[in-house]
Amino acid sequence: MDYNQALQLNPNAALLYDQRGRLKLLAKDYTGALEDHNTAIKLKPNDLTFIDHRLDGYYALGNYNLLLSALDEMIAASPKDEVLHEKKARVLYEMKEWNQALKSINEALEINGSSALAFDLKGLILMQQGSYEESLSAFNQAIFFKIKVYQVSGTHFKDDSNNTMLHSSDWKRSKLAFFCIR
Repeated sequence: MDYNQALQLNPNAALLYDQRGRLKLLAKDYTGALEDHNTAIKLKPNDLTFIDHRLDGYYALGNYNLLLSALDEMIAASPKDEVLHEKKARVLYEMKEWNQALKSINEALEINGSSALAFDLKGLILMQQGSYEESLSAFNQAIFFKIKVYQVSGTHFKDDSNNTMLHSSDWKRSKLAFFCIR
């Protein structure tokens, strides 16, 4: 699809700007992607999908301050969205803001206490803080909830002996936390 031609025909098509922005992001034209996402948001200011896509541009540019500001706005609009709290925690983790990251991930877990991804991130944060026993507990919770998801969904990953498995990084993180305690 030629987005430029389509936008000439319909310059108020917010979705076209958003989609073109996604393509620019893939092509590593981060500034162009942000321009298109901002235009999409101007045309449809309440579309959270467009706002979420703009976050990817901020992240790609390494502009964590704008990213955190946008996440805070989104969280204010949707305070019970655990994914937003988790995204904020991931940004804070990358910024090495361990205490704030832990606060955000705990907020995500208050909303959804069975999120394997959130428990995994909590384990990583706690390891960075030197809280190895708590880290091990968080990693074990992550593994527990991953197994639950696999059982509920009917998805099972099998090894050569037909034993249910998880991704090897799950076990490695749990073992690493265990050995740090010893």
